[in-house]
Amino acid sequence: MTKVCCVCHRVENGDSWSMANALPADERVTHGYCPDCFAQAMSALDEFIRQQQRIRSAVASESCPMLVGGLCA
Repeated sequence: MTKVCCVCHRVENGDSWSMANALPADERVTHGYCPDCFAQAMSALDEFIRQQQRIRSAVASESCPMLVGGLCA
């Protein structure tokens, strides 16, 4: 089964990933992430999580200033 990156459409060839001109019509494929696209996706996810944490912290400090210090119940 041939693995194709769901983002950049490169094809896994053993230990490397490269662009394929075309796959045979009867070729079975599965989709995943190549190492480069996986790293970019994880970086974007990390940034999203950090942003959500900043938003939640700001909302919590506005609604109950002592919540940040752990005193608000």
